Amino acid sequence: MSYYKNLMTSNYSGYSIIARQAKNINIFNLSERRQRCIEKFSKRLLDYLDKNDVEKNLLNKTDSKNNLLGKKGRSSFNILQKREWILDWNCVMFKRGHIVIYARQDLGFKFSPTEISVSKSMESFNYLKKYLNERLSPVRCEIVGFKLRIIDRINFDDAIQQFATAARQGIIRTGDGRTKVISSPQSMSFSQALSKAKQMTEEEFRKYKSKYIDFLVTEQSKQHKVIPCVERLAHANSDTTEYAFMFSIECSSGRILIVHENVNPDRSTLLFLVREQDFNRSIRELYDFLQGAEINKRSSLRSRDLEIDSAKILRYKSINHDDYSSWKQTIYYYKHYYWG
Repeated sequence: MSYYKNLMTSNYSGYSIIARQAKNINIFNLSERRQRCIEKFSKRLLDYLDKNDVEKNLLNKTDSKNNLLGKKGRSSFNILQKREWILDWNCVMFKRGHIVIYARQDLGFKFSPTEISVSKSMESFNYLKKYLNERLSPVRCEIVGFKLRIIDRINFDDAIQQFATAARQGIIRTGDGRTKVISSPQSMSFSQALSKAKQMTEEEFRKYKSKYIDFLVTEQSKQHKVIPCVERLAHANSDTTEYAFMFSIECSSGRILIVHENVNPDRSTLLFLVREQDFNRSIRELYDFLQGAEINKRSSLRSRDLEIDSAKILRYKSINHDDYSSWKQTIYYYKHYYWG
């Protein structure tokens, strides 16, 4: 700092040196005290240059490599910590009625968490960020000091509308890791599902490219049909439907394992163990329950806060799709060894 102060008492060429060298300082590797010191000195220098009409805009030049038109997450930079940044939606946390924009550590710069009121925002939008992030028009932001401001309000509002539209559709991740949009299925009666089950072929299952569904098809009881169904996922701030299937696996104990498998691999597999004499009643009750408007039914099942007495369920379990081998072993355990 003393080096720069000495240069301030010299001629105008000294200001050029200051500007060029200060431009190369990475202030985010310094302590907050050092950052404030540099900011204060830079402001004094800029005021002096402006007052004397010397190289007025020198400190505002940015390198062409850091042009705003670059990819998301890249930003322009100057000593006053003023920069422009293309909003990365992965830095956004959606909440009901508002959003919060955070600076991730890997961005290379900082700003204070910024809360923005967005009436259409819902927590379910968080599941759509990865799918929509590269599909939305760029939203330019300005960061001065540690404060962020949205510049492109039109693109921002349009992006929020696209999140709302996508939330009304079915967005799933296929077995090969890709994400696609499917129209939200309409609910159907149990008799309609049985009628459709009689017409289904193996091709109907293969189109989902799911190793979980493919495995369950091989384990399906010859005495029963795979029943297509619609799972309703009702929450406090969202209500969507997704395609699913109900498989029936005969166990060594004489019982039947009803397996509910959603076509979205992000949903866990639901297992329901029932007696053979209760099977018809159990699968009908489960079908209606999973298609019903019960709030947070999956989490309630996992936490054992929900019982389906009318379905005559002996045991039930939820299995995540974290590891295919352990998932399959759990199915085998209930089929061959579990006698509870």
